[in-house]
Amino acid sequence: MTATLENEIELEFQPHQFDAMWADAPYVCLATGLGGGKTWAGARWILTRAIEFPDSLHLVTINSLPQAQDVVVPELDRAVEDLGLEFRWESKRQRPNLYVYTGDRWAEVRVRSTWHPDSIRGPEYGSWWGDEVRDAGREGLLVAMGRLRCKKVDVPRYRWTTTTNGHDLIWERHKKEATLERTYTDERSGKDVRIWRGKNQKRLLVQAATDVNRFVHEDYTTLLEENYDPELARQERDAEFITLGNLVYYAFNFARNVSDSVRYDPAGGLIVALDFNVEPCVATIIQEVAGETWVVGEISMEGGGTSAVIAEFQRRFPGRIGNMAPVIYGDPSGTR
Repeated sequence: MTATLENEIELEFQPHQFDAMWADAPYVCLATGLGGGKTWAGARWILTRAIEFPDSLHLVTINSLPQAQDVVVPELDRAVEDLGLEFRWESKRQRPNLYVYTGDRWAEVRVRSTWHPDSIRGPEYGSWWGDEVRDAGREGLLVAMGRLRCKKVDVPRYRWTTTTNGHDLIWERHKKEATLERTYTDERSGKDVRIWRGKNQKRLLVQAATDVNRFVHEDYTTLLEENYDPELARQERDAEFITLGNLVYYAFNFARNVSDSVRYDPAGGLIVALDFNVEPCVATIIQEVAGETWVVGEISMEGGGTSAVIAEFQRRFPGRIGNMAPVIYGDPSGTR
């Protein structure tokens, strides 16, 4: 489906992208599986808004510096290049501002983190694109909603693009009291696209699986199936709102997953899986033995954050610090 801007530039959207970005509702969430084409759509939507309403400020929210550097800013670059417009970036204190020349003036798009809500406060925005809202700071989202009130646009609007994550703020605003308005089947993948209308009519949810994106290779969707158990695959691939009912390890089976044979090998390699939550900050100590994954220790520290976990690791595993060649693997989601 094609969207034509006032300057005669045409953008080609896939149906699920078009239904979300060009919906009549002011508040729309495009929820897809991983690789569903949501970031591509969000970047082009916010730029079209900036071009159409250059007198207003426009907001993009991210949740981490790596997400901005590796995903959102490069996608905005590609989008503005697709539009064939002159642009420049300015940044102070890791707060990037994108300026796009519309022919007679510069439109401004600000990129801010939901985990630093003070960076969002102050200005009024006419448009807001929130990427991967499931990883966002709740306070930052609420601040952005409060600042979305600039009168220099037709109607203040937001577009959230995200994969789902249980019964969170996305579910509360866009699914909890929504009614299924329309369903259609993507002919290529055979997957349904569902459109939900909120109780107050101003909110819309477009829900689509990864497979609906025609640019995703089938090997990628197969990889998702292999990496996630069926329950989580419904979330990560099919964009379903899955709640695990307060279970931390919902797939854990005591008889299958606990063994008296597990022993710590002082000479063996160690894997430290660290969750950077502040309260508590936790880590799991793992060793790979004969093709099995053995959890040989768990650390959970209230207060002190990462430094406290490191100190506890030194106490429990003396001699390991400074005597290893560490290999660090970052969070694959890029959110931490």
